[in-house]
Amino acid sequence: MKDKDGFTIRCKHSDWQIVDERDNKEFVCLKFPTFNFSARRCYADETCKYYEPDLRISVLMPCYNAGEYLYRSIGSIQKSTVQDFEIICLDDGSTDNTLEILHELMEKDNRIRVYSREEKGYAVTMNELLDKAQGKYVINIDPDDWIEPSMFRTMLGYMDKDTDFVKCGFWFELGDKRQKYQYTTEAAEFCPRKLNAKSKMEYFVSQVALWTCLIRREFIERHHIRLYETPGAAYQDTSFNFLINTLADKIRLIPDALYHYNKTNVNASTASPRYPLAPVEQYRWILQWCMENAEYGIWVRSVLCRCRFGSYLWNMARIRKEDRLEFAKMAQEDFIEDNDFIDVRMFSEEEYQAFIRARNNPVDFVKMIENVEKGA
Repeated sequence: MKDKDGFTIRCKHSDWQIVDERDNKEFVCLKFPTFNFSARRCYADETCKYYEPDLRISVLMPCYNAGEYLYRSIGSIQKSTVQDFEIICLDDGSTDNTLEILHELMEKDNRIRVYSREEKGYAVTMNELLDKAQGKYVINIDPDDWIEPSMFRTMLGYMDKDTDFVKCGFWFELGDKRQKYQYTTEAAEFCPRKLNAKSKMEYFVSQVALWTCLIRREFIERHHIRLYETPGAAYQDTSFNFLINTLADKIRLIPDALYHYNKTNVNASTASPRYPLAPVEQYRWILQWCMENAEYGIWVRSVLCRCRFGSYLWNMARIRKEDRLEFAKMAQEDFIEDNDFIDVRMFSEEEYQAFIRARNNPVDFVKMIENVEKGA
């Protein structure tokens, strides 16, 4: 068989189909679908002429009770216009049919690897997936979400040799409605730590979304970046996001909304009031990292203060009312510790006054949230 340019396919596997009908340039072997013809690579068999073990993308999928969403999620990845990827799934002790569906999908696609064990939480699961990754780049895709077919190709197009990660926009999927989130209206490249105070605030306090990042794996390994492991799933990527933003020499933000974030899943960590102190544990660990890595300067502490305040505000609205006062007291301890590192340029006037109230009186912090909920 030859492609339209006359290149003869000499891979020993004989059954082929076109998977990119737009330009007829990309082919896949039906027996070993990890062969990417346009890249002249085959990852299936070392005896094959085109065997190349250097996969481009490792998709990391931590799974917990996600059976009803898996066909859509993994199916969207399989439709990608870039085909040289692996999907690594780790079932974190699911009690539904998640593992059964994963094994079914793995039988049909040898790019999928499936692991399972007892429940240990999101951060432990993600760290184990990072350890198993073999691709040049890694990306986290949650099992209840899905992606655009062009996501990988678009992001790879911005990933030059100096870029540590590329971050795209996404869609909040709200059932019969959707909302677009963009970090930027046009493609931009920069080093986060070299931004001015206002720009740092706008960037670091923007939506924390690990699943919109295509990250160079060598960058992660060189800096030994992993998630800080605390119980549950909420806030588990907080420390990881802070570290990649702080340590990156060059990132790229692109406006394309290429990821679909499912907000209808009632079992998602962001919908659960469990582990009300999760952000406290995460930010106290980040503070310890900042103190041990003082070479990054006071700006890191200032950014941490602003991020922590915004995160604690959001958490107060998420947790149960009976947990709020305890959380507010712990938040007060942190805000007092942050006081000498506050950069008011990173706050609006209203935000700074709210910070002062929360720092001075935990009861006021609780009342502030209750008043917002009442529309007062």
